[in-house]
Amino acid sequence: MNSTEGKGSSEIVNWSLRKKVLFSLLPLIFLAIAVEVVLRVVAFQSRSEHTLAVMEGVETLQHRLALALARRTVSGQDIPPGTFKALFSQEGSGLLQEFQKRYERHFQELVEATERDGVRLVLLYIPTRYPDDGQDIHRQSLSFFSELCGKYRVDFLDASPECLSHPAEVVTLLPFDSHPSRFGNQVVAESVSRFISRYDAHRSRLAFKERPALLGDLPPNVKKISKVKSQLPFRLVTNAQGLRMFSDLEFPKKKQRILLLGDSYTFGEHLHNQDTLSEILNRMIPHKEFVNGGVCGYTISDELSLYEERARYMEPDVAILQVLDNDLYGFFAFKLNQFGREKRVYAPSPLEERFLQSLRKQ
Repeated sequence: MNSTEGKGSSEIVNWSLRKKVLFSLLPLIFLAIAVEVVLRVVAFQSRSEHTLAVMEGVETLQHRLALALARRTVSGQDIPPGTFKALFSQEGSGLLQEFQKRYERHFQELVEATERDGVRLVLLYIPTRYPDDGQDIHRQSLSFFSELCGKYRVDFLDASPECLSHPAEVVTLLPFDSHPSRFGNQVVAESVSRFISRYDAHRSRLAFKERPALLGDLPPNVKKISKVKSQLPFRLVTNAQGLRMFSDLEFPKKKQRILLLGDSYTFGEHLHNQDTLSEILNRMIPHKEFVNGGVCGYTISDELSLYEERARYMEPDVAILQVLDNDLYGFFAFKLNQFGREKRVYAPSPLEERFLQSLRKQ
């Protein structure tokens, strides 16, 4: 046999061997892919309240479509820069009043709901620092919230004196983000701890034999590193009840239970669980139980529906509503479409549309 024939025979043998190896590996490859798909479905479904993962996917797609359609309701244009500051200017006074009326309507409903349940409602104001005319925004917001509490006989806790007594870069995560730092939450917690003792003897009338599986609006059983901003990764842990807590709430409760309702300041954006306001308070006042019901982007309409549909079933004795200077800004249609709890399309009011159009022309 010449060298050419030997080489060809060798190539045939090698190719045959490779085919055998390839076909023997195919079942393992398909098995690995199937296991990966199953694990992804299980992980996806474990964070959802839906029975089937596909239902969660459909809802997500519907919400994204709603957001795309909602952007067209703002004339298909980007939101003008400076919209927040303009809302608190003379130019935005009419729209600000519209948002204030809307806020008051939802706030009154929350007051009535907590009163029916025998839950003591407290409003906690935390200032948001903004450059330039931020202090004017602070004064307007502080006046609105304090007057609202006076009108509806709700106790008002203003944490701004303590917060503003420290440099912004100390009580916030600046220069990367303006959310509270761990020290900032410590400052607010000290204000709350001095205030909350007046309710030591208060207990609500709530006692349920049955309750929803989810008591909060976060995906349940989450344990992950969240990187909303690459410079500020944080560990996010939620319990089986959809709350940012290390453990589930027990029933019957053993301590006075205090519910914190709010937005990303209550949630603790960019901070580990142990550095959130609720966890600092739990360590500071161990004979009480503080529950983190915060969700990023929520405003009063979301907090009201969350309380009525889920949070009241945790049987709180006291509810602390945390508010910010940007709570009224949260009523813009584009903000509701981004963060709104109902996951529906919001169209801007005629007054809101005219306001945004005027800013675009500038």
